[in-house]
Amino acid sequence: ITVTAIDAQNKTISGTFQFNGGRFDDAGNLVMKKFTNGLFTNVSFAGDIASPSSNTFFAKVDGVPFHPTSVNSSALSGSIFVTGKKAGVENITLTVPSTITPGTYQFSTFGEYIGMYIVDSTQNGTFNADSGSFTIISHDTATKKLKGTFNFIGKSLFSTDTHTITEGAFEVTY
Repeated sequence: ITVTAIDAQNKTISGTFQFNGGRFDDAGNLVMKKFTNGLFTNVSFAGDIASPSSNTFFAKVDGVPFHPTSVNSSALSGSIFVTGKKAGVENITLTVPSTITPGTYQFSTFGEYIGMYIVDSTQNGTFNADSGSFTIISHDTATKKLKGTFNFIGKSLFSTDTHTITEGAFEVTY
């Protein structure tokens, strides 16, 4: 997602998006589709715009520090999404229920607690948390602040490749 305009007075937001989506067909095969050229214009929103400059995110990918160029978080459809993104497509995204409370949880490939490492927009560029955990240190629903740590082994659905994500930590306002 690239936000191209935020009108705080009229509470609208505009931008573009692209992503790789997947679904299982009737035979149980994962079918991937690339969505490109997505556009949203003057979509209304409620509430204040949180300053992303206060958001923090860090992890190591295969032992190498992952320093995102942007850290974004949002709440949508009962989930909170936290993303640390480098220039281009590479990112680490965490998805948790919006009702999450402090504690330690296990990641799953599909479900409420999801971790993903996306290297690029190819079919082989997505690595889902097959194992690992995250700890919610604090979640203040009034101020919409979420703080936690995480680690996981990301596995590709299409190859035997894996990536190890360690020392993950974030503190965001969604």
